[in-house]
Amino acid sequence: MHTLIEAFQRHAPPQAHLVLIGEGPQRAELESLRGDDRRIHLLGFRWNIDELLGEMDLYVSSSREEQFPLAILEAMRARLPIVATATLGAREMLDPAQSAIVPVDDAVAMGQAIAAALAERARHARRPVDYDMDRYDRSSAVRATLGLYQEALARQGVKIQDLAGLSVEDARG
Repeated sequence: MHTLIEAFQRHAPPQAHLVLIGEGPQRAELESLRGDDRRIHLLGFRWNIDELLGEMDLYVSSSREEQFPLAILEAMRARLPIVATATLGAREMLDPAQSAIVPVDDAVAMGQAIAAALAERARHARRPVDYDMDRYDRSSAVRATLGLYQEALARQGVKIQDLAGLSVEDARG
């Protein structure tokens, strides 16, 4: 989070506010980093994430490691522009044509991306971003999981059709 706070303080326009949602062991450190900057708000834990995201102009993820960032998925569902660090999950989920992906721990690149995204958002009157969310719905996840199992079984010479009609007890052998 120190990278995000530094990026915001150095590069965000004066009218911008940084809202940090969530609670954790870094709270005292974040309060110290914030100092007397009244534009930085530490909300703590909240249940109404969708409502809060609906009020935002931009979502920023400053994670150092992230495999499947649910917070980015929530921001995509809210159709917000996204600036994210180049973690494995962000690189897999985000299209660089729609989102800014910056190096981990690079406050300058993050700050420039934040400033650019906010300027773009202001120019286009908060136009929502259309992300491809189809691959994240339940049926897509089930199809992908079944596909992985089919591939694994096929490598063992087993076809799914060969398993049709077997009970769990039969499969245990």
